[in-house]
Amino acid sequence: MAQIVWIYLLPESPRWLIKHNRHDEAIDIIAQVRGKDIDCTDPAVLKQKKDIDDAVALEEADGPWKITEVYYAPHTLTTDIGMEYKTALQIAAGLGDPYWLFSFIPVFFLDRMGRRKPLIIGALICSLSFICAGILQKDVTPIRAKASLGFFFLYEAVFAVGWLPIPWLYPAEFMPLRHRTHSAAPTTASH
Repeated sequence: MAQIVWIYLLPESPRWLIKHNRHDEAIDIIAQVRGKDIDCTDPAVLKQKKDIDDAVALEEADGPWKITEVYYAPHTLTTDIGMEYKTALQIAAGLGDPYWLFSFIPVFFLDRMGRRKPLIIGALICSLSFICAGILQKDVTPIRAKASLGFFFLYEAVFAVGWLPIPWLYPAEFMPLRHRTHSAAPTTASH
């Protein structure tokens, strides 16, 4: 409950303020973040504001973003495999099913499988899945498209068994207690 109240006290991000033409507020927030006694006219504050302005302008140069730019599976299915957009959206949503389902396997079997074997085998199978899917997408026919799609699903399933759980688990298992948060942070950030 306190966290919800705290969120209302947080200011908007400078990037959001700039995108909504609230430049003075953005400069004020940047100055507050940089330090207690930093003035809004400080050169470092103004430089950071200009950097954000430049980044926002660059992002907006290509027009408004589309969801397919963020979630690339429908784009890949329509452009590389030749599916209709609605079908591609449905298949892309279905790609999450094997990921979710196969993520339960390590819960029951990871202690028997060890740590290195799922990572090595998973890397091999995931790499081969991408290679096979790529090869099948050259000169696409309906059969090759379905086979390529099968490798997409295989990739998701194998990734969920080996590469999903181990980066979360491994640092906690081999680092001393006082260093666990330091080792968990990079694995969390890169996962």
